[in-house]
Amino acid sequence: EEFISYAFQLDTIIVDENNEYYTDVDGVLFDKEMKTLITYPSGKPETEYIIPNGVEKIGDHAFDDNQKLESVEFSDSIVDIGDWAFFKCVELSEVVLNDGIKNIGIYAFTFCKNFKKINLPDGLLTIGDSAFAECESLSPSMIIPDTVTSIGEWAFSGCIALISVKLPAGLSVIKKGLFNGCECLSSITIPDSVTAIEDEAFRY
Repeated sequence: EEFISYAFQLDTIIVDENNEYYTDVDGVLFDKEMKTLITYPSGKPETEYIIPNGVEKIGDHAFDDNQKLESVEFSDSIVDIGDWAFFKCVELSEVVLNDGIKNIGIYAFTFCKNFKKINLPDGLLTIGDSAFAECESLSPSMIIPDTVTSIGEWAFSGCIALISVKLPAGLSVIKKGLFNGCECLSSITIPDSVTAIEDEAFRY
């Protein structure tokens, strides 16, 4: 309890302008070239954030455990969402992804319990293990673009509000636990490319 009470106090990061490797913008930490967003301080009071143009990657754990952010808008330059990037951002309800996104890392949005809607853009290639697990408010209809060739284990497990899903045309394996615990799921479209369905894919 003592650790939790202090964990969200950091509200700004300031980097000396002479530092050769890192920089900050409005208290958010980036690499010097502004290609990677490294850390968004959990104590920042804002509820909305627009990622600056030029950023290509959301770093691992960049926003995790944030208790305040409700909306994040991506710049057009972003390609990768790192592992655990928005893990347990419990107030996050909306993320607007750009069309250039290629990869969503493992546990990227896990336990974002108020997350209601996400646009998965054409051009997306991979969705990591447990990427959207336990997003219990995730919108009732999910269309995964045909450019996606890999969806990780347990990626949508525990998405209890999910009602219908259309899987991408090039998918070959429905991996372990993919829709485990999706108790309201009533319709799923499986393409003719699927050759294997692993254990617990549709359990509960």
